[in-house]
Amino acid sequence: AFLPDSGENSITISVAARPGETQEAVLDQTIQIEELLQDYAIDRYQTVITGASGDIGAIGTILSGENPNSATMTVFLDKSEDKIEVADELRERFAEVFPESEHISVSTGDDFSGGGIQIVVAAEDPSAAALLPEFTREVEAAVASVDDVVNVSSTLGAVQDSIQIEVDAARAADA
Repeated sequence: AFLPDSGENSITISVAARPGETQEAVLDQTIQIEELLQDYAIDRYQTVITGASGDIGAIGTILSGENPNSATMTVFLDKSEDKIEVADELRERFAEVFPESEHISVSTGDDFSGGGIQIVVAAEDPSAAALLPEFTREVEAAVASVDDVVNVSSTLGAVQDSIQIEVDAARAADA
């Protein structure tokens, strides 16, 4: 079920922008995280910040449903640090420092961090959509109750109404 530890004494910190947040907001949060990391014995770290722009990579990210404004930090800890303890402590600290910190996750090789899992809950009509918040809370609680599962969160509140447009190619060509 879970992937074995990679053997690296490293953690991965992911920051996803909340709806409406810009690349600059993600950068500001990442800088704050870098400041918090100064309290630990770190060998090195790498930060990659992705922002929405006109490039093909960002367009692909948007079309795949992933957040176009995000940051991923790979932190290589000194041998003196226990990555599980550091990850647990950082999760607690992030909850204190960042309001609504569910958009920030910390994982280790022991966390099944190969991308995690994603459960998509959708509704086709307004009456079914009204049931989504309660159903989502039940799914979150069930997943969070599994031993050693961390970083359980929902983006249901971030969902925005959308419309689907189907173009009649023949009529569009005549227009």
